Amino acid sequence: MKKIIILLVVLVSMSTYAQHRPEKQNNQKRFAQNFTSEQNATLKSKKMALHLDLNTAQQNKIYALILKQEQKRDQFRIKRQSLKDDEMKITPEKRFEMMDKGLDAKLAFQSEMKTILSPKQYEIWKKHAKKNDDSRFRKPEIHQQKRRS
Repeated sequence: MKKIIILLVVLVSMSTYAQHRPEKQNNQKRFAQNFTSEQNATLKSKKMALHLDLNTAQQNKIYALILKQEQKRDQFRIKRQSLKDDEMKITPEKRFEMMDKGLDAKLAFQSEMKTILSPKQYEIWKKHAKKNDDSRFRKPEIHQQKRRS
């Protein structure tokens, strides 16, 4: 009887642990979805101003750049949602074209940032951007810990 109870406790605890989602990720998703493009651009530019110690002219230029990026992102979301609603499959050629456009937009954004920021600020921004890109592709630590043990 003791073995059955212990087994049940272990199974229940493992199943609840496997379903654990980090609260930080959930809050970030909800946080980003509740704001308009202008609000997101304001928040991002102010965070960047704090992080990089930007002057007013740089803040205004970066705000305009981020606003343009956010508006394009919103248009893409609407377009993507309409494709999902129509239940149309995206062909590999179309997916390649979309990814290519996205990378071109990132390169254009990067070159604009290079013209706005000083060399020291650009290096700091570049390191921070790389860190964020790397974290998107890294597996959550929970899964890494499971594999190690």
